[in-house]
Amino acid sequence: MMLQLNIYNGLVIFIIIIIVYILLIILSYKKKNNQYKYADLNNNQLDSSYFESKILTRLPIIIWHNDFNIDLDDSLRILTPGLLIKKYFINDYSNNNMVSYHKTDRVFIIAKTRVIVYLYPPQIHYELEKSRDTNNYKQLFDYDIKDNKKLDNMEIELQPKDILFIPRFWYFNIQQTNSVDVFVCNTLLSFMSSLFI
Repeated sequence: MMLQLNIYNGLVIFIIIIIVYILLIILSYKKKNNQYKYADLNNNQLDSSYFESKILTRLPIIIWHNDFNIDLDDSLRILTPGLLIKKYFINDYSNNNMVSYHKTDRVFIIAKTRVIVYLYPPQIHYELEKSRDTNNYKQLFDYDIKDNKKLDNMEIELQPKDILFIPRFWYFNIQQTNSVDVFVCNTLLSFMSSLFI
C-alpha cells in the first residue's frame, strides 16, 4: 500500500513539473521585443545553435546570402526548428497595402528579386484593424492600418536568396508582387501556445 502511494505521489509530481514546464514555454512565446532593430548574419556563419541564440532576442534576423557555394535548401534545413509539425512554402507572397503577422514558430521571407520589406514592431497593434480582405493562409493574419496613418517602420532591402526571419507578433508588408516566397514552420510548442494567445 505504501509503495503504491509513493508511485502515485511521484507520478503526480512528475505531471505537475511537466505542466509547469509547458506553461513557462507558452509564456516565453508571448514575449515581445518592440525595439526598432534587427540582427543579421551571413549564410556562411549559419549553424542551428547560433541561430537559436539569435532568436532569443525576438528581433528580425537577416541571413545575407553572401556565400553562393551554400545552397538555399541547406540554409533552410538549418533554420527549421525541432518538434516540427508542419512546414510549407507560400509562393509569390505579397500583401499590398495591408500588414501581416503570425503566431507560428517561424516565418521566413525568401527574396527572389531585389525587394523592400517593411517591418513594424508588435506595439503598433493598437493602430490596426482586422482586414475585411482575408488571405488563404491559416498562419498569416492581415490587418489594415487605421485611417491610413503613417506608422514608424524599418525598411529592409533584400537581394535574391537573402532570408528574413520575422519574429512572432511583428508585422510586415511586402508590396512588390512575385518578389518573395514565404517559408512557414509550425512546431508542437507554437501550436500549443497559439491555443492560449
